[in-house]
Amino acid sequence: MLSGRRDNSNSAAEQDKFVSELSDARMRIDSLQNELVAHKRTAEAAAKELDALTYGISHDLRAPLRAIEGFARILEEDFAPTLGDEGQGHILIIREAAQKLDRHIEGMLALSRVGQHSIVLNDVDMTATARRAAEEVCRARKINPDALTFAELPDTRGDKILLQQVWSQLLDNAVKFSMSARTPHIEISGETMEDSCLYRIQDNGAGFDMRYVSRLFSVFQRLHAEKEFPGAGVGLAIVHRIVKRHGGRVWAEAERDKGACFTFELPRDGGQRSV
Repeated sequence: MLSGRRDNSNSAAEQDKFVSELSDARMRIDSLQNELVAHKRTAEAAAKELDALTYGISHDLRAPLRAIEGFARILEEDFAPTLGDEGQGHILIIREAAQKLDRHIEGMLALSRVGQHSIVLNDVDMTATARRAAEEVCRARKINPDALTFAELPDTRGDKILLQQVWSQLLDNAVKFSMSARTPHIEISGETMEDSCLYRIQDNGAGFDMRYVSRLFSVFQRLHAEKEFPGAGVGLAIVHRIVKRHGGRVWAEAERDKGACFTFELPRDGGQRSV
């Protein structure tokens, strides 16, 4: 009988110990979750402050920069005979550098605006959104819309304004790098997964070397010469940020001179928004 009582006593003690350890573990998990939420809020606040600072600095730089470019143009137009060939060459370098910096500032302003934009989730007709973006790109780039082919795209939830930007940037990128192809062709497709939707933009353009793919979505990182393919080097960084804020991801695969395929994935419910 004593043995049975000891067994019951030990079992009860072990059970109490297990319950206590489980309670401690739950408290620790709750504490870690609270810390994670606090860190996330701090990170979001810091990111917004950085966006505001970047926007302010970029905006303030535009006036003196345009003054430099403007006075350089006046020198070129009004004093060209007295400057000589060498002086005119220096003025040209100043103007080109000022214009390049202005494009970079405009890119930083655009990236900052994405970070400051408050996401509003709505049902988004992705086929219509992509087609609208394609029409604008084709009109701006002056290319035949027949170069783009569309499959029916799955709808999603997200911010309509920001997702329109994603399509505009990716389609403009595909068109720009396909214009050197003998017959430019861009395919837009998508598919529904269990908890997400995939969207693809595939072109037959210049492509890129996959060894440098990690640089692709960084600000001002270029995989081609600017003279060959002009641009500020911010468009894909904007895409990455918007998709990330929707809780999704974006990636690319390519082969040099054989085209590229950009894919982005979005949660079907709009995802967890982050910076």
